[in-house]
Amino acid sequence: MKTTTHNLKQLIGLWLALTAVTEVFADPSPVIALSGFDPVALTQGTETKGKDELQTTRGRYRYLFASAVNKAKFESAPEKYGIQLDGYCMKMGPLSGRGSPERWFVSEGRIYLFASESCRNSFKSDPAAFTDRADAPATGTDAEKKRGKELIEHALNGLGGADKVDALKSVRWEAITVYEQEGKKTEMRQTTTAALPDRLRLDYSYGDFREGHALASGRLLEINAADEATMLPEDVYECVRRKLYREPLALLRTRNQPGFVAVAAGPGEIKGAKVDWVNVSYAGATSKLAVESASGRILAVVYRGRAPSTMGEICKVYSDFKEMEGGLVLPQNSDVTYDGKAPSSPKPASHSVALNVPIEPRLFPNSN
Repeated sequence: MKTTTHNLKQLIGLWLALTAVTEVFADPSPVIALSGFDPVALTQGTETKGKDELQTTRGRYRYLFASAVNKAKFESAPEKYGIQLDGYCMKMGPLSGRGSPERWFVSEGRIYLFASESCRNSFKSDPAAFTDRADAPATGTDAEKKRGKELIEHALNGLGGADKVDALKSVRWEAITVYEQEGKKTEMRQTTTAALPDRLRLDYSYGDFREGHALASGRLLEINAADEATMLPEDVYECVRRKLYREPLALLRTRNQPGFVAVAAGPGEIKGAKVDWVNVSYAGATSKLAVESASGRILAVVYRGRAPSTMGEICKVYSDFKEMEGGLVLPQNSDVTYDGKAPSSPKPASHSVALNVPIEPRLFPNSN
């Protein structure tokens, strides 16, 4: 499956582990957050300096408070009053790179960080355009839900059959893109493992930089180049889990789970082929699948995501279907558009998809 890039540090796609990960859990050295201002006061619209004797640490940040009351408020609900998304730049999104703890903005009572003044100014102009939240679940009539269930079955047949989909253990996608600057070529590698039904390993390397993320057992770990793992907070975990269930194979594996919803959304056409659209929801991710009427192949998936930094419509159109190991029929390529526009970044020089790849247990530290 071809992977398209739109921001070197923002490529969150589905990546696979390049190396094993040691079970070392590293807590980053905490830094004073928000230039020492009381975070509770900030969420209430007031800049009030905190006191050294009234402080607490949460994750990578140390917070100061103006009063014992505010400190108690924070400690009772740190996910509400603390820096959101573990400090990732709110304009660029989770896993994109963190903002400065001294460059913040409060929106709807939540504190966000930013990597630059340009990022903060963009967010200020339209916060909703950069806010990645859970999608509303698909809704429809009983008849539309019944038809939606039929389309899911048709899509399973298009993949080779429900039994073959359910027997799949893992999928690996890999893409290598070469960037050239001032005559120097640098290779960017993105690899993904979806260890079905619910584990995801993302890895990214660009030149000497390497970083990974492992989602498993209800948590998300960030893994640095030294193979040290740091647990990320719940809001980042939820964002990355939604990415897992944008992938049709992972999504269809949840069809018998509580909360799975499929609602028929009418006929359409993809590159001259007649399709039936179906809205599918699970775990806060709602995607629109184009199921080819004749074959049941999933020809496209549409969902809300960063396009490339503001939230918008992402559309992946699949092609080059091939029967693979175990009789599964999967696309080997895809074309991606963001709000109807093709990306301007280079296309991968190589890409591949592999099934049932060996899963090194240490790729998912301490997972069950």
